[in-house]
Amino acid sequence: MGIPLTSTIKKGKYYYEFRFTPKQASNAILSKMKPFDSKRIKHKIGVINKEDFKNLKEKLNKLYGNMLALSDGKDDPEGICK
Repeated sequence: MGIPLTSTIKKGKYYYEFRFTPKQASNAILSKMKPFDSKRIKHKIGVINKEDFKNLKEKLNKLYGNMLALSDGKDDPEGICK
């Protein structure tokens, strides 16, 4: 699954703001989460840190409830942003 990103900062339950670096803000558009082709993995633009990844998963769980089978994060690697 992938979550599209935008550099336009928006607030609300369908968005999660984080930063790759202090100068680069990104917004994950949670309502647009979808499967993506594995070829996109070749075009990695950055890595989300573990704390932001944890917070992002919590926000997804609140938004989608039990529809998503997200793990507790104990064995998760850092999230990779495409």
